[in-house]
This record gives sequence, C-alpha cells and structure tokens, in this order.
Amino acid sequence: MIESLSWLTAASAVLLVAAYGIGAPFLLLRTLLTLGKRRRRRYRTRNDDVLATSRFTIPVSLIVPIEADAGDAPHRVRHLLQLRYPELELIVVVSAGSALDELKHALSLSAAEVFYRKSLAGAAVRGLYRSNADPRVIVVQSEPASAGEALNCGVNLARYRYLAVVDVAAAYNSDALLEAMQAALEEPQRVVGAATALTVRPVEGLEAALRGDAPAGLLEALRYLSAARTRLVTVGRQRLDLPSEGCPGFTIWRRDVVLDVGGFAQDGIAVHADMTLRVHAHYGGNRQRYRIIHVSEPVGLVAPAEAEGLARRARVPAGLMWRHKVLFFNPRYGRLGLFDLPRYAFNLLVAPWVELSALVLLGLAVPLGVLSTGHFLVVLFTIGLGNGILTATALLLTGLSGRDPRPAALFNLLLVGPLEYFFSRPALLIDRFRRT
Repeated sequence: MIESLSWLTAASAVLLVAAYGIGAPFLLLRTLLTLGKRRRRRYRTRNDDVLATSRFTIPVSLIVPIEADAGDAPHRVRHLLQLRYPELELIVVVSAGSALDELKHALSLSAAEVFYRKSLAGAAVRGLYRSNADPRVIVVQSEPASAGEALNCGVNLARYRYLAVVDVAAAYNSDALLEAMQAALEEPQRVVGAATALTVRPVEGLEAALRGDAPAGLLEALRYLSAARTRLVTVGRQRLDLPSEGCPGFTIWRRDVVLDVGGFAQDGIAVHADMTLRVHAHYGGNRQRYRIIHVSEPVGLVAPAEAEGLARRARVPAGLMWRHKVLFFNPRYGRLGLFDLPRYAFNLLVAPWVELSALVLLGLAVPLGVLSTGHFLVVLFTIGLGNGILTATALLLTGLSGRDPRPAALFNLLLVGPLEYFFSRPALLIDRFRRT
C-alpha cells in the first residue's frame, strides 16, 4: 500500500511539473500564436466606418434578458444603445419588479401593440412597451421564467436575421457589435453564430484606486490574476466551437437556425453551449456548410470580482454532455465527434479530478520519502515559475496604453503571480466538483 502510494505521489509530482512548470510556457506560446493567426485571418476587407454607416449592413436584434430586481437596468439599456451600428433593435425581456418600474421611468415607456408570431415556446407575455425616448427599444413584460424561456420570448419578437444575446452586464466597446458581425457580414449564408469574450478590467491608476476599483491587497491581486489567467489560457481552446470559458460576452445567432433547432433550452442550463451542440447535430458536422466564429479580441471589460461569477456560469455541466451523448465517437460528425468532443469531455469531467488528486498527493511526497525537502521546494518553484509566466503575460495583455498602474498594485500582482496557482486552482476545482 505504501509503495503504491509512493508511486502515485511520484507520478503526481511529474504530472504537475510537466503540466505547469513545462507545459504552461508551451501553452502560452501556442496561445500567442493562435492570437496572431486569428488576427491575420480577421475579416477586414471593409473599413469599420463604412460598415457603421452603410444601409446595406445586416441589421441585428439585441435580446437583453434582465432580472426583475436588477438595479442597473436603465444603465444597461442606455449603454447598449451607444453601440456603433447602422440598424439595430433592442428587445428587453423582464418580469414585473423594480427593474421594470425603473425602465418605465427612465425610458418613458408606453404600452404598445406589436404583432408577432409565437414560433417558439417561451415565457408568457404580459405586456409590451415602446420607448418614447428611443424607438429602437421594446420592453417585454413576461412571466418569471428560465433563461432559455426568456430568450425564446425575445426571439419571437425579433425582426432581423441575426440575434445578439446580451445576457452579461459589462462595459462593451462602442464597436463591439461591428467586430463580432464582421464574419457574418462577409458570409451570411455560412456563419450561423459568433461567440465573443470579455477581458478583465485592467489595473488602473491612482484615480481608480481612490474609487476602490484597483486591486490594492494581496487577496484582490490573487482574484485579479486568476480572472486574467483564465481569459488568457482559454483563447486557444476553441476548436470545438463552444462558448469560451473565462469571461464570455454576448453571443450572436442566426435567427433561422435558432428556429430550426427548436429555440433555446427551456431548462436554462448553459443555453449557448446547448445551442452550439444542437447546431452541430442539426448540420451533421459538415463544416463546409456552416461556421461558428469566435472573436479573439475582447469586446468589453468586466470587473475581476464579476469575472469569477462569469467563469462559473460558462462551465458546461456534465448533464449537458450526457444530453448530447449521441455526438460522441460518431463518425458522422467527423473530427468533432471522434476527437474534439471526447477530448473536451475528458478535460471537463476527468482532468479536474486528476489535478486535485495530484495536488493532494504532492503534499505527501516528503513524509513518504519520495522527495527530499530540497527537491520538494524545487518542484514547487518549478510549478510556480511556469504559472507565473502565464499570469505575468496575462497581466501584460490586459493592460491598456496610457494607464500606468500604481507601483503598489503592480508589486502585489507580480509578488503573488507565482503563488496564484496554489491558492486559486484548488478553490476553482472544488467549485467545479460541487457543480458536477
């Protein structure tokens, strides 16, 4: 028993060193190469200024589900109306509550009659309002419902060919919708969806520190680095065409495709990941006929504290994978069914258990005599150094020009960079186990 445990402990040490001490720099190199490749292949045949003013640009329907007790509903709507796009409509789906009352006052809503076809089973509509301040806004008062039912309600009222589901509150760039729609504007017959991502709000200067927005302590620095690191390491894992983990932004779908697959899942479990898998099943894996695009450049900013919640929401549960088990090892879906989806399921369901077991067994290396105290410290240093390279690069990529970080905040971030893995990773794994 002791001998077997010693072998497992030695294997755990080798695994962690290979994965984070050596694998992390190689992962970083692959990620940076992926970013460069995607930027070179971006759809840039037309200038953004031309697309933003052309009447031939495909209109978009923005669907914004808002919680009944959300306190920032008017601000979210006004912020989305500032997106630079030639023609869009904004459909807000909200049930009765304080958020609806604030929207009525802030947007000068008045009851309206809107004729639409109920193509999908969604939340029951109890009232329709138009904004007297901006005719592009339609507010739907619905019964309390799941995320999927609220989205289906918005799809029923949408008039345009593409739907942009904005279910994440963030500070979006003014050109975010133009960036995400670039590929669809070039190939509307093939592009059926587009996923975007957010980046962590960068370290700000003294003014932001006085407002409390900058990470001042070591714990805040750990939270900031964990969110930035998650955003960086998930950039290259998009071959499966699932919504990215980390900090997902808004998601674009072609309306006819949403109708063909029966709308969003009404149980509200990872609605975009479920929609993606159903789109793959609908098209039979023929990648010559459709494309799901991932925009590598972030379309907005999110606070580090909110990024943790977004990362938890973006994780695909095991139940969803079981729901689409017919895709696994199915040659009909080509590389997706034979390789990409099984590998994704392994990383989702099996790899976290292996990683947590390795961390626990590593603590037994010295008592079992597998490693001496000096070798144990070398292993920890190697793991911390490899992860520190990732976090330092994430810190560099999330910065903005012209905004110098405070020396104290920068020092804290660099100090805890090599230690971030040992604190945030176990907490992340435990949280994932609770959800699976």
